[in-house]
Amino acid sequence: MRALRLFGVLAGLSFCTNIGWTCCLAFNASNPMSLVDEKAIIVWDPERKLEHFVRQASFEGEAQDFGFIVPSPTEPKVAEAKGEAFGALEEFVARQDNGNRRTAGASSEGLDAAEPAGSVEVIDQYTIGDYEVSILKATDGKAMLNWLETNNYTNRPAMEEWLDHYSKMGWYFAALKFVRSEDAQTPQTSAVRVSFTTDVPFYPYKMPEDTWPKGHVRPIALYFISGGIARGQYRGSSKDWEAEVKWSGSLPREEAVSLATNIGLTADDIPEAATLTAFHNAENSQGYGQDLFFLTYNSILPTWAVLLIVVLAVAGLVYMFVTRKKKTTTGP
Repeated sequence: MRALRLFGVLAGLSFCTNIGWTCCLAFNASNPMSLVDEKAIIVWDPERKLEHFVRQASFEGEAQDFGFIVPSPTEPKVAEAKGEAFGALEEFVARQDNGNRRTAGASSEGLDAAEPAGSVEVIDQYTIGDYEVSILKATDGKAMLNWLETNNYTNRPAMEEWLDHYSKMGWYFAALKFVRSEDAQTPQTSAVRVSFTTDVPFYPYKMPEDTWPKGHVRPIALYFISGGIARGQYRGSSKDWEAEVKWSGSLPREEAVSLATNIGLTADDIPEAATLTAFHNAENSQGYGQDLFFLTYNSILPTWAVLLIVVLAVAGLVYMFVTRKKKTTTGP
């Protein structure tokens, strides 16, 4: 089979990236495509509640055309990015000490239900590199699957449940379509960024049931950049993501500025004191029926907080000393 290198972004996911690349891969059942490898970057801005989800994936198959769909809780903006961002982060992590090992996690409240079934709203349509992009909102999975069929997106029945899941939560879809031509067997666009607002950062981990055989270990490398160390958790569950944290720590400003350039952002879009958490997926006993959400926290207190703790500690010791001395002086 001919291997295709396809680079995309998901995000919020991310993002899910359960459509297409990290999200739901759209192909015809008679010409299946398989997702061989996933790499993703999430840049999370907690002040603006803004997630930038960048996706890079490798697909294998002989389908003449295929696409992918990325779900997001709010209307997404899709833009082109450079695949060099992944190599730069991979090299940076390789140079660091392999300390600070943790697991991932986060949870999120559900969203409002969608309107009555039967329609798809086309929010926007444009072209990004090799892809035709449609921003959509559907009332149910069947209506969304019919829209894909009518608009020449390859699809299959197993996608309906996946589409229905996000439609009923009132989420949006970024549908990207690549049509292979004779002189361009693989996409030339190396990466895509999907940006959207969300209360909690997420990774589109959920996939249609027929994407892989049971017991398949899904190879994922995720680089999460925010103001603190990230921890992942399955949506609707208290179970932590079983991924291994390869490394976590401060991301030097020069690395952050380079990353921003590669994924089409400005330096101001990366947190000033950014922390990078690098995850590698591990064996998953429960399959890929849930998305991932993330919590972030600071492992190092800011200088002012450390000084405040020291001052309070000293004040406490002085108070104890003075109180004890008074008791000794006055006596019984």
